[in-house]
Amino acid sequence: MGGSIVIGAVDGIQNGFTFIRFFARFLIILLLLKTFDIIFFDWVLLCHRGFGFFEKYYPEVADVLSAKLFGYNKKDHLIQTIGIVIGSFIVAWICILF
Repeated sequence: MGGSIVIGAVDGIQNGFTFIRFFARFLIILLLLKTFDIIFFDWVLLCHRGFGFFEKYYPEVADVLSAKLFGYNKKDHLIQTIGIVIGSFIVAWICILF
């Protein structure tokens, strides 16, 4: 994640990006990473017991993992999404200083 931000920043500086282009680039990168987090980690690994990922390392959670858990941390995801927007704004602002 950090590498993608650094590469995006360096490329944008070299190509003379405006604030809006930087902001859009970082927002898209970070929102896609957040979407992957929600789909893969929450839905696939946590809610589908067929993979047995968590049960293998933590056998005591086998009885509580199910598709009912999907969305249990909606508040955290919402806070992180707001943080992504603010973070994209700050990083874009820093990049236009160069």
